[in-house]
Amino acid sequence: MYMRGMAATLGIVKGQPFTPDASTRTLLDKAARTATRIGHIVPAVPEGMCLGDPHRVIQAIKRWESIGVDQINFLLNSVEVLPQGQVLESLRLFARAVMPSFGPC
Repeated sequence: MYMRGMAATLGIVKGQPFTPDASTRTLLDKAARTATRIGHIVPAVPEGMCLGDPHRVIQAIKRWESIGVDQINFLLNSVEVLPQGQVLESLRLFARAVMPSFGPC
């Protein structure tokens, strides 16, 4: 619930359209650009977690696989701020770009 409160300060409320004003859009665009740069600088997220583009996800899963991990949990949209269409596209991207890098279950 804490994350929902933080998102609400930006006008992101579950079940409601997100229509940021120009100032908020500028702030969010700047934050996204900064996060992208940080993502390229920081080599890893906290141990046991993985997020990023398909290449980064594949690298993390292969690293885990090399130490014996044979199952993972896939958590997406945990604070429920993404529209359902984006959630589904992320799942499709995972299936299309990540899963083929691994053998059959």
